[in-house]
Amino acid sequence: MMKDEERQEGSRARKKNSSLIPQPSSFAFVVGFVTCPSRAEARKLAKTVLTKKLAACVNILDGMESHYWWQGKLKQSRECLLLIKTTQSRTAAATKAIKAAHSYEVPEVIFLPIVSGERNYLKWIRKSVVGRVSC
Repeated sequence: MMKDEERQEGSRARKKNSSLIPQPSSFAFVVGFVTCPSRAEARKLAKTVLTKKLAACVNILDGMESHYWWQGKLKQSRECLLLIKTTQSRTAAATKAIKAAHSYEVPEVIFLPIVSGERNYLKWIRKSVVGRVSC
């Protein structure tokens, strides 16, 4: 009797999570982090990567306080953070576009893998940056 209940519970859990896609080791989808000195520059960079179809979505988080080492001194500044949702195949072009438009001498441009995500959202990311769905 317990085995049937356990089997049913496992089946319900799989159905509930079936819209999640675990990503392969190549991590086709990524989230980028880019810091900017102002909201105006953050908007400019967001528009740059979006109009070139290098990202599906860019969130701008304003009012962040950063503490860091720069040229041998401890610094502190107010910044904006861009969260860039894209595909691994677009990261090199996105990095190049960001560096060309960024005011920092050494801009933070970091991409981290999306280990798992909602199936339709990941399809939307891919479609937004490459124009077709193959997820």
